Amino acid sequence: RGLGDVYKRQDVKSMYIDKSSSALIIKTDTMDDAELFVGLSADHIGSDDGTFFIIVDNQEHEDYEQAGMDLYIDLPAGAETVEIIGTYVVS
Repeated sequence: RGLGDVYKRQDVKSMYIDKSSSALIIKTDTMDDAELFVGLSADHIGSDDGTFFIIVDNQEHEDYEQAGMDLYIDLPAGAETVEIIGTYVVS
């Protein structure tokens, strides 16, 4: 498994690790409400307690479900940036 397997109904423009904030940053282009699936890999990002903090367009986002390392994030139309914050990243 790679950094993150991403399946979506919207366009993902880019995805990268930000070491300074221990986050996976995903740039999106959503025209409608959509669900973003991200399958994370502990080889690249993780959390001491197994949970992640999600920020969408600079605001805390609680509209998501987590199943192990898989995240299902509901995105509003127009969302541009998703930050998945853990306690460590490896690049």
